[in-house]
Amino acid sequence: MAVKKLRELDDTDFENLVFDLMTAQGMLNVTWRTPGADGGRDIEGTVVHSDFSLTQTEQKWYVECKRYAGSVNWPTIYEKIAFAHSNSADVLLMCTSSKFTPTAITEVTKWNAAKLGPIIRLWPGHQIETLLNKHQDIAWKYGIENAPLPITGSTLDLTLSLSKCVMSHCSKLEFSNENISPMLRAAQSISNLLQTKMESAARVGKFEYISYQTYKFDTGSADVKSDLNVIDGPSFDAFITYLTALGVQILGFFDEKDCSCKILCGQKVEDVGMRYKSTFDGMSLWGNFEYKFVGSEIFIKQR
Repeated sequence: MAVKKLRELDDTDFENLVFDLMTAQGMLNVTWRTPGADGGRDIEGTVVHSDFSLTQTEQKWYVECKRYAGSVNWPTIYEKIAFAHSNSADVLLMCTSSKFTPTAITEVTKWNAAKLGPIIRLWPGHQIETLLNKHQDIAWKYGIENAPLPITGSTLDLTLSLSKCVMSHCSKLEFSNENISPMLRAAQSISNLLQTKMESAARVGKFEYISYQTYKFDTGSADVKSDLNVIDGPSFDAFITYLTALGVQILGFFDEKDCSCKILCGQKVEDVGMRYKSTFDGMSLWGNFEYKFVGSEIFIKQR
């Protein structure tokens, strides 16, 4: 199947892609805002800057996503400024799959020079594609054509071989009624995540959503009182088995307002979340969900 170009993504995928890029570029506390009048979900987050005195300052960013076929004009940008200003945003970032009109670029330059309100930054489609060259895993996820390393050939072959080796070893231990260590179980789940997503990327051109099913994935002795099938299965299984391998006791999965589920743990987990953040970030990226460690609880929200 042919891979997609940026402009061929639908509105939801384009917004999710921008969300992923914001996170990958170092924006903190990235969250969705309430859908706007145009029905789109837009983003806000925090960017931290350090000056030469090592003093850190925080900027509140509002991010608007515009998947347009034509160029974005100045009135479209201007109508977003008042809302960003009324909510004390320091920067308004406009992202589009296409480009901005010359007049829009000129007016943005004039606005920023006059310092009348939030600083305006522009991400046209070609700049987003440049960032996707830097973050090839995000390009893979959405099947973008300019991914620098396609998931074919030796990349796919080695990944599938690794997955098959780990899973074969685990199956052999299970058949012999031998115990599988938590870390090996996590390796099995991570291998399965790699295999299923890379196979789907090779087959349909992007990462497919695969529903979590309790009969397919082991929740151990944890109490399940949440509809986990709304969460991507391979990534969530890797997430919770890796937590267990790190010594976290998972007590249960529960319904939570505005979230797909809440994971209740037997100890505080914020330190674990910080120490292994890059791994959890990778799992959530491939599974297209958000997570947050708070005390002894972890909140999961499928996008």
